[in-house]
Amino acid sequence: KELSDHSMVQKIVHLCLILPFLACAWNYEVNPFPPLTNLFGPQLHGWLGSDIATSVHLYEDIYLWIFGDTLIGNLVNTRNRGWIREDTGFTHGSFAIVNASVLEPVFWWRTDQLGNPVTAGPFTPGNPTSPDEVYYLTNGAMGQQSGQLFILAATMNVDPNTGAITTLGSDLITVQNVLNLPQNWIYTTARIPWSSPSFAWNVAFTAAPDGWYYIVGLYWTNPLQPTIMCRVKEADLLGHAWENFQFLSSNSLDPLFWSSNMDDLHFLLPGPHTGTTLEWHPYLQQWFMILVDPNNNQFQNDPYIYIATSPDIVGPYNVTEIYAIPPPYNDNTKYEFYSAKCHMEYVTQFNEIFFTYNIDAIDQNILTTDLSI
Repeated sequence: KELSDHSMVQKIVHLCLILPFLACAWNYEVNPFPPLTNLFGPQLHGWLGSDIATSVHLYEDIYLWIFGDTLIGNLVNTRNRGWIREDTGFTHGSFAIVNASVLEPVFWWRTDQLGNPVTAGPFTPGNPTSPDEVYYLTNGAMGQQSGQLFILAATMNVDPNTGAITTLGSDLITVQNVLNLPQNWIYTTARIPWSSPSFAWNVAFTAAPDGWYYIVGLYWTNPLQPTIMCRVKEADLLGHAWENFQFLSSNSLDPLFWSSNMDDLHFLLPGPHTGTTLEWHPYLQQWFMILVDPNNNQFQNDPYIYIATSPDIVGPYNVTEIYAIPPPYNDNTKYEFYSAKCHMEYVTQFNEIFFTYNIDAIDQNILTTDLSI
């Protein structure tokens, strides 16, 4: 898909968990939550919208929101079409610093000396294979001991003439001084050596209480396009000690084990699920992922959003349909839907979840005129 057709949407949804009396299953009541959706609406001048929308806790009530492809420009009041987006720039990634108790995001994106957004985004790939290599930011996690920020990104080559995208692999970006302003960040980058166009290691990323960092990946070239998992200690993330990563595996002799190679990868879920978050819910006493299944490989209803839950981070995961994307955005001939992310910082009741999902308008005219996406 050409970059000019890549629209930016966040829809924020409130999910309430209800435990029926003497029942074994959970019920889910899901409703849109306009106050937070409007919080990340297009600005009059500057940030017009983005996708991905991963939030990472920095300290106290302060969170870093990591966005993917971002439109920069102005809102313009026209005589015939009302308020429209007039995007004058594009960048592969932006950020917002958000105080969860105040709800006033401060947006940032990388600019050149003239103040124009840098198309390549906030980070420069280390040792790129071509001058057109860029990062598509997907997930982040804070170092529990080091205080450094880890960001996972899909590494892509973007043809400057056609906008055609070729996925190369997944990179780990480590920000050493994340509490500084983004323009002053010091960071390193490294290609995850076993990532490739076939294996995307950037679907979900979490620091678990057991001291491990878990990465959910996607096995693109398998017919099921399943989600897969690896884990690593923080010191090995910092040191890029790739040989110490462990892969969730299974075979005929052992139903579940951790391995130092990818020979027997265990499939968590059929997919593809191209972006989510992996979180522990203290009320559910379950690990959970919010999933969007745009290609309808696993489920028959399209488009729906699902929750996958398990008491164990390695599964098995029980998948339940929780939300139907409302019209007109459920028309997959005009829109694409993807990348559901959880934001537990906005939870005020013990049985709540807040999550975002992205919608892409295939027609540039829809993106220009529909400010609700």
